[in-house]
Amino acid sequence: MTTTEAAAAQELLTGWRPTGRDRFVVTARWPHDHPAYPSADGVHDPLLLAETVRQAITLLCREAYDVPPAHDQLWDHFVYAVEPAALTTTAPTTMAPPTTAPTTTALTTTALTTPTPTTPTPTTTALAPAARTSDPLPTQVELHIGCADITRRRGRLTGLTTHVAVIRDGVLLGGAEAAFTIRPALTTVGADNTGIATDRTPSMALMEAARRAAQQAAHPHGGLLSGMAVEFLLLADPDAPCAIDTEVTPHIWEPDGRLQIRVTARQHGQLVFAATATAEVTSVELLLAS
Repeated sequence: MTTTEAAAAQELLTGWRPTGRDRFVVTARWPHDHPAYPSADGVHDPLLLAETVRQAITLLCREAYDVPPAHDQLWDHFVYAVEPAALTTTAPTTMAPPTTAPTTTALTTTALTTPTPTTPTPTTTALAPAARTSDPLPTQVELHIGCADITRRRGRLTGLTTHVAVIRDGVLLGGAEAAFTIRPALTTVGADNTGIATDRTPSMALMEAARRAAQQAAHPHGGLLSGMAVEFLLLADPDAPCAIDTEVTPHIWEPDGRLQIRVTARQHGQLVFAATATAEVTSVELLLAS
């Protein structure tokens, strides 16, 4: 697979449109065979939601806020939560039928890598990633995004906070909040470059590490990680090892059953990352775990 094909395989976004001042809808599709976050046992990987939000933020920075390509996102915090039942690769029968799709204006995939001129009052800008032959029925989702705490310097965007509701077939699937600052790219640090679909970004690599550590800590009682609250405290060095620590706290009074797992990462003796992950388990498993 070429570099271009690898990037196309990770693209999740299919279109976007403004819906008001600093408010947008971004559409995406979740393949079952995503190279980094494949589905398992008929359930989508929850980190697909996080990666979709990351790509959507990058897209809006470029297309709606005119951030040049050679800039990094320095994440401050990221929180997501999903409804486990809504992560099935086939839509649950209780979900409402999809609403009528808006009119779209087709663009090529160059919109993912090259800023395009703003068109007057666009309805929806469609992004057309490469066709998938092994995944004919990906899950269609919408991200309803509101941007707040917007900061600028000399007219250029330098930071914002996004509030995201993820909708599937007219039903709320989950939500997320992300806060970050933006600065010109530096090649010597582990920030997220504004490429929409990349092999790995430091923030997502840390979240993947936290997910693996949380699942290992919760084993054999832990199940799906339905939520994660993350603080990015220092820039992580992508070429240096991280020391990962976990702590599990069972919440046996919750009828649905959950485990809270605290995950921290240190580099060179300094705390660079802290997360609290939520693992869905049964009440019986919690009682046995305690």
